[in-house]
Amino acid sequence: MRTCFLFLLTTILTVNSYSQILFDKGYYIDHSGNKINCLIKNADWKK
Repeated sequence: MRTCFLFLLTTILTVNSYSQILFDKGYYIDHSGNKINCLIKNADWKK
């Protein structure tokens, strides 16, 4: 009983701690001057 409870608790905590990477709308301009809309990966800019 105790091992089943610990297994369920561990499973719930690991599922809740998983997060998805965020993407922000943005654009870039290539060498020809064309504006290209895209999604930019929001990767912890503090580092």
